[in-house]
Amino acid sequence: MVLRKALGICLAALVLPAHAFKTYEELALGMAWVDVPERLVTDESGATVVSPAWDVLANQLHVEVGVEPFSWLGLGINMLWQNERRAETSDNTESGSDYPYEQFTNRGRYRSLNAGWRLRVQLPTAVAPYALAGQNCGASDLDLTDEQRRWHGHGCAFDWGAGVRFQSPQYPVALLLEYNQGHFADVAYHGFLAGFHGRF
Repeated sequence: MVLRKALGICLAALVLPAHAFKTYEELALGMAWVDVPERLVTDESGATVVSPAWDVLANQLHVEVGVEPFSWLGLGINMLWQNERRAETSDNTESGSDYPYEQFTNRGRYRSLNAGWRLRVQLPTAVAPYALAGQNCGASDLDLTDEQRRWHGHGCAFDWGAGVRFQSPQYPVALLLEYNQGHFADVAYHGFLAGFHGRF
């Protein structure tokens, strides 16, 4: 549904005169701090236990394409992939729940794939600070390395961020540095990206 709305907006922009907008693409890499909170699960015996919080330092890959109807405004469809092989349980094992903690390995592998749309407002200058907001839908998996168990979460939520672009005076390519933040399915992440923004 989210991607359908974003595609509709971008296709609507295509009816504007060719000189009214420019299309762009972004490719960036970075790191994200991901917080998977405590949750109640059912173990192999059927008992309800508390699965502890997980802290993940994940790799990020960001891809986005979109249109810029004005020099200060951009609308794009983006995809964000996160992956890390060494997730660890949080040091905080205090819980307000009446259920016992689940006993298992403290290492796992975290994977996440999000897609959505983003609206960016920016200064039309060579060094261009910008703010962005949008909606992201995604799914996350946490696989335990020593046991055949998996936690899976999915959902849609508002996300936002800010950054700065450094435009080349000779080429239609800019270097970008960005902070982004999102929250879905009780999973929160704070990410930092560095990459390229190109107009074509």
